[in-house]
Amino acid sequence: MANASPRSKYFRIFLISVIAFSSISAAVMFTLMNSGLYKYEEPDYEGVAFKNIDVFVGDGTVLQDQTVIIRKDEIQCVGTDCEIPADFRIVDGTDLSLMPGLVDMQCGFYSLDVAQQQEGAFSQTLDLIKQHPSTRKDYQLAGVTSIRSVGDAIDNILLLRKQLQDKEFQGPRLFVAGPTLTAPEGYPAVLFQGDDYLTEQATRQISSTQEGIEQVQWMADNRVNGIRISYYEGKGEHPRIAAETLNALVKAANDRSLWVSVLTESNEEIQAAIGAGANMIEYGTDAELDSLTLSQLKASDVLYIPALKNHPTDPQRLENAEILYRDSVQLGIGAGAKTGGAFGSSLIEEMLELERIGMPAPEILQSATTTAARYLKSDHHLGLIKPRYLADLLIVKGAPWEEISALQNVQYVVQGGVIVVDQGKLVE
Repeated sequence: MANASPRSKYFRIFLISVIAFSSISAAVMFTLMNSGLYKYEEPDYEGVAFKNIDVFVGDGTVLQDQTVIIRKDEIQCVGTDCEIPADFRIVDGTDLSLMPGLVDMQCGFYSLDVAQQQEGAFSQTLDLIKQHPSTRKDYQLAGVTSIRSVGDAIDNILLLRKQLQDKEFQGPRLFVAGPTLTAPEGYPAVLFQGDDYLTEQATRQISSTQEGIEQVQWMADNRVNGIRISYYEGKGEHPRIAAETLNALVKAANDRSLWVSVLTESNEEIQAAIGAGANMIEYGTDAELDSLTLSQLKASDVLYIPALKNHPTDPQRLENAEILYRDSVQLGIGAGAKTGGAFGSSLIEEMLELERIGMPAPEILQSATTTAARYLKSDHHLGLIKPRYLADLLIVKGAPWEEISALQNVQYVVQGGVIVVDQGKLVE
């Protein structure tokens, strides 16, 4: 046989090099895609018992020197005479306090915190594909065990909720608001102009009441937890849905046992949301609350979520929060990480801000636990330290019902019966 020509030899070398490079690239990409996912790991213990620990029940009650026993994903016993099974992990709670895990009521899960914004486009895309493991970790490290997702891409967030429920990934419990219902080119759709994916995934621009009702039904069929409606005109620069459409959408959601939050920016918009029967009001207003709005808020059972960390330079919102607290209006606590800081820790900062305006620590803790669970229609199994409630727990050093700053000294976090933060460190 004749010797191969130099051209054929070089071609074979080139082809082998291409195949080798492709194989190495595929292996690297596979490693990148499958590392750092923050997956769920089955614990090596049958249950957990915290003994000699002080308990903030969630309703304002504090119990001293208790034993709290967790089996699987539920609280089994709370008291001084609970029997601890021999095969349970035991944690000595001396000098520690146990309470329900915190709930962030205003989270855009796929928004980027300060650290994520510094990363390159490739890293940000990879993080998105992995369902933001750093965000899930940051929340749990801060003791946040539930979040209310607002304004997120619906396909992605529903997939993440399933991955969490199926114990594929580890992370906080997820309550999903569907795409924001708004007018054509209304807020927040106007922010996504040029991004067809976000416009279609994070909003529904409705042109008629009937179209809006059909969207509510679609969301109910896709098992969202609640509905988010924009009734936000800004300073007159954004179109908004008609008042009769707002009323019809709230009714359609309530008829389907979905909670409803309405995004507002003025006294008149708050009044319309209350009149329609909304469960929650997001942002409220940056104007001074007028007497009619105040009287309607006091007479209603609506949750007012000022999202102070989303508006850090707006003193009127903080003043409004102080007025509402003193008038016994329910305040919701939600921060996300939109304007700085990190997920989870921003929620603690918001709670500290409320403490600075005079809101008592026990009431702040209730707002971030029991009250949040009630407005999420989950208070039958979430937000209290009682038998048969979900074992989503936060354990800190100190007494947070005396000083909120104790929440910054996290020792343990339990998510669904599994210790995910152990002696201040994330379990991975």
